[in-house]
Amino acid sequence: MEAPAETLAVAIEDAIPQWVVAAVVRVATRAGREPDAEMVEAARAAGQRDRVEVGAAVRALLETDVDEQRTNPLSILRGAVRYPTQVLCDAGVPEAVGRD
Repeated sequence: MEAPAETLAVAIEDAIPQWVVAAVVRVATRAGREPDAEMVEAARAAGQRDRVEVGAAVRALLETDVDEQRTNPLSILRGAVRYPTQVLCDAGVPEAVGRD
């Protein structure tokens, strides 16, 4: 993998775990549910799974010749929302109705 691609992959892998925890805390709080230690720990664990799984997918994409790529890193990252979403669902946090 070339240096710019490696830099991008590392940055994504480093950011994902914190993003998952922050997303869970933010959405739960907006829904009127104070995140407890169990929810935060579940978010941390999900963030690590997300880092491994999504990170591997991003790396695989970036290792593919650009002319052979059928998607892009942002498309892969959009799929990462399933991790915080699952934590919120498991904790019984109601679905968000709108965005602010």
